[in-house]
Amino acid sequence: MRSPLRPLSAAFRKRVSLIATATVAIVMTCASLRAHEVVLEQIVRMTVAATDNRLDARISIPASLLSDAGLGRTDDGRIDPSVGPAAMQAVAADVARNLDVRKDGFALSVATAAAQLEDEGRSVGVSVTYAFAGPAAGFSARLNAFQGTALRPPRTDATYLASPDRPQHLTVTGKPTRISLDPGAAEAFTQGAGSAFDQVLNGAGDHLLFLICLLLPMWSTRESVRLVGVLLAAQAAGIVASSVVTVVGIPLLVLQMVAASVVLVAALATIVGPTARALAGLAVLFGLMNGTDFGAAFDVVRPFAGSHGLLASTTFTLATLCVESWLAAVILATRRWIDHVTVSGSILTVVAAAIVAHVAIHRVLDRGHVLEQTGSFASVRALTLLTLAWTTVMMAVAFVKIARGRNARKTDGVFGAVP
Repeated sequence: MRSPLRPLSAAFRKRVSLIATATVAIVMTCASLRAHEVVLEQIVRMTVAATDNRLDARISIPASLLSDAGLGRTDDGRIDPSVGPAAMQAVAADVARNLDVRKDGFALSVATAAAQLEDEGRSVGVSVTYAFAGPAAGFSARLNAFQGTALRPPRTDATYLASPDRPQHLTVTGKPTRISLDPGAAEAFTQGAGSAFDQVLNGAGDHLLFLICLLLPMWSTRESVRLVGVLLAAQAAGIVASSVVTVVGIPLLVLQMVAASVVLVAALATIVGPTARALAGLAVLFGLMNGTDFGAAFDVVRPFAGSHGLLASTTFTLATLCVESWLAAVILATRRWIDHVTVSGSILTVVAAAIVAHVAIHRVLDRGHVLEQTGSFASVRALTLLTLAWTTVMMAVAFVKIARGRNARKTDGVFGAVP
């Protein structure tokens, strides 16, 4: 006798199969759409000029950033050209209030503010005029005060014309930020020093890992100072060369991956037992890569120093070297103190170098994965090419050592044959 439950169970299984298939299809579709999501910045363009006790600001704002203004829209998202003057005046007043221009810390009163549609309603142009007394200096403004989305964040590209021959170009992303327009020498000095402290002391960067590898072996004080000096000189050269690398177009992530691989090689060399000459060579290579990384990061901050960019750059370089020297002194003092306690120096060296090597491997792989996502052939093969390059270097070193060992044995044989 056939069971009446079989048809029901078969139908149930069929429904479950259909639901599962549909669920997988939906998840895969969502994942596919998520993978193809592209962050598209909404750019606000702004020009500020100071002339004859008057500060003129001209801002061009994409219509998509004015969704809270209550302006009428067409079907394609543009602002309706029939929007009345009162609504446009409200937009101008709101932009002027959010811009919050100040002089020497005091808010400037708005003399005039007007807004009009641009690019057939795709953007709004706002003109604001401020009156001030005294020299045209000490201005600041609150930039990027617009509400975007995760995939369409706002970005403000601003140009301040203190004089026609020295414009200051600024780019601000992220949260609203108060920016000084053409700051003085003291503020530029503070910006350079602060950026150096942020770069060197913000987390366990590659430079800290390499310093540990450099000072783990028990060198003499003179040898330690020499190795650190080589590293600092290479870093200074890398900071100076960062602008050249930017012009040439070398991807910064490639340099970061190479620097992390140098840390890995230095950690492995520390375990084996390095010579001071070998570590000095690695210090030159790492210092150039790491210094270029530091310099590229400071290039983002440099425009905020205005006409004192050279002062800020010099301050950044010197402060970076000073903080690196302080880190090296702390690591060296700690290493020598630990050497006097019960822990064996050789065990400590191997364990610390192994930890550094582990972290360096992850850094290389993470940066290689990011490079792979760029899609170019060189980026996809960057990790493979880097591995082959280091393999070639290690094989060359091994061949040199073998050749030197054979020459030494031949020399010993010749001298040993002499009675």
